[in-house]
This record gives sequence, C-alpha cells and structure tokens, in this order.
Amino acid sequence: MICTICYSETKNTIMLHKCNHSFCSDCIHTWLDFKKSSGQIPSCPNCRKHFDISDFISVVDNTNPKNFTVYLNTRNRTHNKRFHELYAHVNDLIHKVNKLSRDQRDYNFYRHQHETLIIKLLKCLDHNSWFLSKYSWGRTTQNEAMRKGFISVLKDKLNLWRENGFVFANIFIFKFRKHFKELH
Repeated sequence: MICTICYSETKNTIMLHKCNHSFCSDCIHTWLDFKKSSGQIPSCPNCRKHFDISDFISVVDNTNPKNFTVYLNTRNRTHNKRFHELYAHVNDLIHKVNKLSRDQRDYNFYRHQHETLIIKLLKCLDHNSWFLSKYSWGRTTQNEAMRKGFISVLKDKLNLWRENGFVFANIFIFKFRKHFKELH
C-alpha cells in the first residue's frame, strides 16, 4: 500500500479508525504533531475527517490487493469531489470578478469590491495549489490543455492587474511562478 503523505510503500502502517485511510506510522504522527503545534484540529490528509491518536489502528498485513483497489477508488472519488467543488467555486469567483469589471459606475466603490474579489480568488488558488498542478484536472490531453489554458489566462490577468496598479499581483505572480514556467 502507498502512503499518500510520503508517496512510498507504507512502513509500520497505521489506519485511522474513523475513515479507514492508512499511512506510514512516522508520517501520520508527524502530520498529527504539525497540526496540533499549529493550533489546528488534526484531520485525515485524504478526506479531512477529524481524528486523534486514539483513532489509530496498527495494521499488520497490508498486502491484500483487494484492499488497495478499494483504497484507490475511494481516493479517486474524494479527489474528484474536491476538484469539482473547487472548480465550481473558482468559476463563481471569476464570474463575479468579470461582472464587476463591466459594471463600474462608481469607480472607487467598485474598485475596492473588485480587488477584494480578486484577492479572494487568488487566495483560494494559493491555498489549493494542487488545483494548478500537472494532471490535477485529469490525465487526458484535453484536460491538461484546459488546465494550461486556465494558467495562461491567470498569468495574463495577473500581469494586467499589475499594470493597473493592483498591489498584490506581484505577490501572486511570484507564488504561481512554477506553474507559469510550465507554459514555456
């Protein structure tokens, strides 16, 4: 079985009782310590269900291929659900930004609202950086082309916003630079 934290074969497998997801013992303990030290409630890295150390179950035999197939199917469904929810949210923010751009009668009032929506959109993408990663939209060439098209438009918009005096554009150009380099 593969640990979804370190992406290698699990060692001393620990399964979370609440959701049945499995990880390397060291990985899940490190995850738990990090979450607690940052003041967050620990949650499963796969499905985000809250857990505590009392939910750990030590797994002796993790070589059953049937369990691995069930695990992969669950992981794929979870990823697809998260992707579609985030995609819908990002599209909603983009439509709001575009609608506000067209409707600027009171420039100062709309500029503040416009910048607030842009920041919300960019923070959403930054906090979910996996959304821009290779193959995150799917493994087909069409999905990959759509993802690259989205990144290209994002890059163009950030450059336009920077030229129009949007202060935070440089920060997000820097944060998304690895995705922009992919386009060349």
